[in-house]
This record gives sequence, structure tokens and C-alpha cells, in this order.
Amino acid sequence: METLNIEEPLVDDTSIFSQQFFPFNPITGTEYNQAGVIQINIESQAEYFLPHKSWLQIDGEVLRDNNQRYAAGTEISLANNGILYCFSNIKYQLGGNEIESVNYPGQATTMMGLLKYESSYPGLGQCWAPDSNDAMAANTGYEKRKGFLLSSNPIGVFSFAIDLQHIFGFAEDYQKVVYGLRHSIQFNRNASNNDALFRNQAAGAGKVKITRITWWMPTVMPSPVESFRLGKLLEDKVKLPAGFRCRQCAMVNIPLATTYTWNLGVKTERPRFIIIGFQVARGDNQTLNAALFDHVDVRRMKVLLNSSEYPAVDMLSNFPRNEFAGYYKMMADFKESFYGVDRTVSSGGIDADKFKSLYPLFVLDVSKQVEKLQSGIVDVSVKMDFGGNVAVNTNAYALVISDRKLTFECTGKKINVVF
Repeated sequence: METLNIEEPLVDDTSIFSQQFFPFNPITGTEYNQAGVIQINIESQAEYFLPHKSWLQIDGEVLRDNNQRYAAGTEISLANNGILYCFSNIKYQLGGNEIESVNYPGQATTMMGLLKYESSYPGLGQCWAPDSNDAMAANTGYEKRKGFLLSSNPIGVFSFAIDLQHIFGFAEDYQKVVYGLRHSIQFNRNASNNDALFRNQAAGAGKVKITRITWWMPTVMPSPVESFRLGKLLEDKVKLPAGFRCRQCAMVNIPLATTYTWNLGVKTERPRFIIIGFQVARGDNQTLNAALFDHVDVRRMKVLLNSSEYPAVDMLSNFPRNEFAGYYKMMADFKESFYGVDRTVSSGGIDADKFKSLYPLFVLDVSKQVEKLQSGIVDVSVKMDFGGNVAVNTNAYALVISDRKLTFECTGKKINVVF
């Protein structure tokens, strides 16, 4: 037994000499506050970078539309996770190859974060403080975000640190150094700031002015022994396998109907989880909270992978009658299924009441698949039934998490990414 192994030697790990963070900024001439692309490149290919530990610093300020500052006590704040609602897409590339591309990153990372972070998670420094109700009064999350934003001098200035793994599955799952490749992140800036802000009518229209985006990337310096070993691997033209759980997000406007089948149009080889969230008329309106979701009286939902259905047996619900235990259980089990963390040790921060009124996320586990679905491109559809016609301007968001495999192929002179 381990407790009786009194002769076990001490291990002093000296394989890494140093690990230092260095800032990288967008290419010159970048406009932060107009619709368009903001791109950060890391050109150096002769260093060992560790994307898993990298993070984004986003600086800016919340102003009135006329560029004046809000007064202290004004009922305005960024929405929970609101800074990422400023973008329509965020893309990560290695060596010019697209590794991961997340559309609707505000909604996508909000859904993932709600399933991942505990209610006690100290995330205010990354603009993460979930709402406790759909109003402003007695809303602890809103009060935290508002107090932080309006406490600056001058009022409205912010600086957030967002881990790259909050956005990309590659950064979360692939925890090794990357050498010999150009790194790039592209942000597609939204023309509108409305989804990023939450205010009352009297506060007056506001905007988010981003002043700087910095990518802090750690550089790892191996010991001479490790540096020689790694160099030999590159010279020997090895193939280094890499795998991660890729995140993709799609959106559709639901028509006025009691049933709807949505072909996601997402190309994936092996989906693991499909996470669905609905929002009713929450988009492009600062007086409505774009970081909350609506249950839209879903009565039944299932995923079709080609012709295979998940779950195989219909799971029925009736939200007005508080009959949604099956879907709540599927949501509550996500963290254990995805991260392997026992629910008695760590769980998400959504109880049954908040699931109904604030965060009804429909988590469909499709990770156990028949053999014929485990290779080749899979067609993903979602079939949903409602208790009545859905409301006008109802949007559905689908976060698809799927396996992705690639290979870092060393040619002796350079490294290529091969899918």
C-alpha cells in the first residue's frame, strides 16, 4: 500500500527551468469598436508555448451613447459574461489551420460556464457573476457586476482576465506545450453592444468601448536535458497525436409552431453533448437580460444523429406544473459525465428553481453511440415539442461538443497540423 511505502524516493522535478507570461497585442491599425476582425498573431515558432494556461485581458469602459459617463448609482451593468457578447465569433488557429471556431461566444460560453462553475465560483474578475433573478432588485449577480463597474474612477472602466479555456475546448483539454507553429486568435466584433449591457429604461442607452485586447501566453523553457530530448523528437520526424473536445455553437429563430425539427448544419465526426438554450426576445435590447434563458414550455426534446435517437425513450416535461425532473437530472449530471467530478465533490450552480426560471439548459448526452456513428461525418438534428406556439422572436442556441483529433507532424524542418 502507498501508506506503507516508506522507502519511496523524493522526486525533484527540474524538467522546466522557467515559465513566463508575455503579452501579445492585435496587429497595428486594429479598430476595436467597429464591426470587423480583431486579430492577434504570435509569430515566433522557436519557443514552447502553453495555450492551456494562456488568458485574454480585455480593457475598456461603459459609456453613454453620447460618450459621457454614467453617474454613480445608475441602474446599468454589463450582463453576466457580458464582455464576450461583444463578439459574433472567436476563432483559434495554429499554423494557419483553424483549430476551433465558436459562433455566438456570449451565449456559448455562458451555457458552458453555467454547467461548469459552482455558484461560489469567484469569477467577477472575468465578468462572471450569474443573476439570481430576472429583475434588478434583489439580484445578487447584477449588484456585484454593477458595484464593480461603477466603483472605478472614472466610472465605468473595466479590465477583465478571461482564461482561453473558458472559450475553447482545445485550450481546456490539450495541456501540453506547442512548438514550431504560428498562433492566431480572431475576434469578430459585433456592431451592436446591446446584448453585453443590462440597464433600466431611465439609465439611457449605453455602449461598450473596448480600448485594448491582450493575449497573455506562457513561454516554457525546458531544462537542457529536456530541450535535447524534445529537439531529437522533432528531428526524428515523429507524429504527435492530439485530441480535444471541440465546441461549436449554432442559432435558429423558432417559427410559430408547437413542434420543430432543427437540422443544426454542424459538421462533426463524433458529437458528445448537445446543449440547447432558448431566449425569447432577449436579443439586441439593453433593458432585457441576454445572459438568461427561457424554458418556452418544452414538452419533449431529442437529438437525432443520422437516424439514431437520444434519448431512446421519450422524456416528457411540463414546466408550468414543475414537471421537468428528467431534464434537470440530465443537466445536473453534466459535470460528472464531462469532467469526471463526483457531484458530492463539485457540481454546477443551478438548482431546480433557477433551472425553471433562469437557466433551463437542455443537456443531451450522446457520448455513447452505436458503432456505425463512431466514424465519418454525423448529421445532427434536434426535434422539439412545445406546450403551445412559441412566442414571437424566440431564438434557440445549440452548443455542440464533439471529439476532434489532429496530429502535429514533424518533418525535421517544420511542424504541420494534419487532421
